[in-house]
Amino acid sequence: MVIAQYIKEANTTQKELAKKVGCSTAFLNAIINGKNTDIKISLVRKISTVTKISESKLIDELLKEPDVD
Repeated sequence: MVIAQYIKEANTTQKELAKKVGCSTAFLNAIINGKNTDIKISLVRKISTVTKISESKLIDELLKEPDVD
């Protein structure tokens, strides 16, 4: 997921990003792992603003089918 890639490249943590966008670390983790795609557009906008990832790219990622292990 592009958010996980951002976290790695920005040398930050899920906890730090969650704090910046105003959600819990657990919720952000669920988004990153495709376990929660039911998020408000306002959160998508916050994530987009902080990470500089376009809203459309985030939404595309959220709508992808999760990988089956």
